[in-house]
Amino acid sequence: YDSSLVDRSVEQMGLYMRNRGYYLAQVKDTVTFPSDKKARVTYSITAGPRYRLNDLFYRIEDSTLTSLVLKDTINSSMRKGRGFTTEMHNRERERITQNLRNHGYYNFSREYIYFLADSSIGNYRVNDTLVIMRPPVNASGRNPDGNHAKYAIRSVIFQVGGDSQELAREEATLGIVMDTIWHQGYRIVFEDEMDFKPDVLVNSNYIVPGDIYQAALVERTQMLLSGLRIFKYINIRFREVEHETDENGNKILDCVIHVVPGKYQSYALEIEGTNSSGNLGAAGNIKYQHKNIFKGAELFTLSTRLARQNQFVVRSGTREQFNTAEYGGDASVVFPKFILPARIEK
Repeated sequence: YDSSLVDRSVEQMGLYMRNRGYYLAQVKDTVTFPSDKKARVTYSITAGPRYRLNDLFYRIEDSTLTSLVLKDTINSSMRKGRGFTTEMHNRERERITQNLRNHGYYNFSREYIYFLADSSIGNYRVNDTLVIMRPPVNASGRNPDGNHAKYAIRSVIFQVGGDSQELAREEATLGIVMDTIWHQGYRIVFEDEMDFKPDVLVNSNYIVPGDIYQAALVERTQMLLSGLRIFKYINIRFREVEHETDENGNKILDCVIHVVPGKYQSYALEIEGTNSSGNLGAAGNIKYQHKNIFKGAELFTLSTRLARQNQFVVRSGTREQFNTAEYGGDASVVFPKFILPARIEK
């Protein structure tokens, strides 16, 4: 028994109740000692009334964000009459941040959002004000007007293998250590020989040069590349191009998608023994996989099974022995794209 832990528990329970909107909650503890070596702790919690959201106001210092934020309020979890919780604020920060990052605001983060709550209006109601700040001076993502900068994608480069810092070198040095090919407007640099088709990368990519930056498309690209199962390392990073803008005044980003291929082939061997009413037997399973069988990230799987067992049967008072055998296999190929007679763009 540690009395300091009791005090800490009381404090944590009170904090939890306040985070759930019960700001007048009271937590008390009572300790009794039923025997010489036993302690019993009882916590008594009086919740009190729950504070609820009355009205939500917006104060957006960057006027270029106003329409984007207000258009998406239908998805807000902060609605009149709901219990006033800290989780409500966290969800709203995440929602607005994700919305803005999907509209080109690459450097926007939840730290630019804070709330001013006023519980003095009475009747256990709270008026809340959501504030979105402008970026501070000299912060990344600030345009000349002092507002949050919007970003566009200038180029997308795929780096296959190699050191993750290679592409940070000068172009002259890069040309010495890595080869380069262009495929459908994308630059692909690699060491030695690339042992899969360029379509494997391009078909799984949603980050397009000339488009506005969208965080959701970056996550989708990461997910699709991971789903191919031929890469052991995937990293998508962006480099800001300083002192340059596009024709719409957006700042510029270069995207580098770094992938490192893993082992394409693997096999598993399983051996088992059986004993059915004294009939002994053994079985073996072999599973072989090739994750790049046709150099297009196709997954080929071959499974085989072989089993043998001794059997005994009593016939006319004589115990006879015979053997049974089981063998079989199956094979499959999974293609990471539609195979149809007509070309599908989307």
